[in-house]
Amino acid sequence: MGSSDLRLGEEAMRGEEPFRWWHAVVLTVAMLGFLTPAVIDGIGGVALDGITLACLFPGVGLLAFLWTWLTALPGILALRRRSRQHWSETARRLHPHRSGTAVVIAMFPGVLMLLACLAFQAKPAVLIGIGVTGAAGCVLGSIPIGLAMGLRQRVPVGYWLRILLTQPAVFYGAILVLMPGALGWSAWGLLLIVVVRVVLLNVWGAGGSVHTVRPLQVTPELEATAERLARDSGIRLRRVVLADAESAGAYAFPFTKEILVTRGLIELLGPSELEAVLAHEMDHLRESRWMTLARVVSANSFLPLLLVRPLMAELGPIVIGPLTLWWALVPRLISRWVLRHEAKADHRAASVDPVAYGRALLRLHESNLIPAVLTENLTHPNLYDRLVSCGVTPDFPRPAAAAIQSPFGVLTSAALGGLGVAVALWAR
Repeated sequence: MGSSDLRLGEEAMRGEEPFRWWHAVVLTVAMLGFLTPAVIDGIGGVALDGITLACLFPGVGLLAFLWTWLTALPGILALRRRSRQHWSETARRLHPHRSGTAVVIAMFPGVLMLLACLAFQAKPAVLIGIGVTGAAGCVLGSIPIGLAMGLRQRVPVGYWLRILLTQPAVFYGAILVLMPGALGWSAWGLLLIVVVRVVLLNVWGAGGSVHTVRPLQVTPELEATAERLARDSGIRLRRVVLADAESAGAYAFPFTKEILVTRGLIELLGPSELEAVLAHEMDHLRESRWMTLARVVSANSFLPLLLVRPLMAELGPIVIGPLTLWWALVPRLISRWVLRHEAKADHRAASVDPVAYGRALLRLHESNLIPAVLTENLTHPNLYDRLVSCGVTPDFPRPAAAAIQSPFGVLTSAALGGLGVAVALWAR
């Protein structure tokens, strides 16, 4: 197999697989149907005239943009020094600020919605509008750090709209402000909507991950390599999905038996390295339903917090402790199980070609500027340890561990939690 056999040809880059518009349509219609009662309910609350609203929404968007940009700014400055230091040091300095930016995008719209709920007691229609505007500002505020990392892929306006409409921050923020103050059918109905969303995204599999990017035609060579690995391992592989994304990555979907790879990964790795990465992801398809369920529970451990308002109305502030402990401890308990499976998948990939797999891991971390060592990692072992376990000696000394979170990210998380409790207490 030649060095270019697994790479994208000109026709594959154009892509012949039609974009699945119905994916975005389903989510959009579901979101609009969910928000319709709030819109029909009207603005309500404190009287907000047209001029106030005309100033409020742009102001919210600007605030979200500036908060996100300020969160990312130290990371942008670290990237400007990348030519004068080893990539692992750049990644170490960048990580807390990139992680903080992700936290702000996920949580700051909710902070704005809860703050508005306390400040002028607006009804859901205005609060959801604030959430959508805040989410748009956060997404725009994250663009500079993406450009600094070299991600210059042009994204059509339609894709940005789909990203915005399917933002978890807007969805869960809407759930928070619509959650009633009593534990009744309305509260359980809203929680059911959340559970259905989580289930659909997991049943959707790789299709749910590419609804905001353009799918590309999978080359016959890539498909043949994946099918051969699946056949040799006795694994049922339903399909390989190729996403038009600049960042290099590969992901397994055990529930749907799919593997997703990005264009960036195909362009970054050689054939032997790509085969080793596919072998790693293929091993994840062996995982039991219990392991898949554990990953879903870990990723969504915050969901019980959505019931903080009605639970406090029923049981008092004492419920804050158990809910917070669940959110904090469940991912850490499940992570031990997750890390064992990652080590097992690494062993499978190294059995194909340990040198090629080690080289692939190095290239992936360097390309994506992922730290070689983290203070805490709940999903994957540290790169340095993975290389050593594969029998590959890194060509750089073990770096200091990267911090997990930036001050802006911590402050945003604390603000969301504090405001959520304040709204729940105020509702009582």
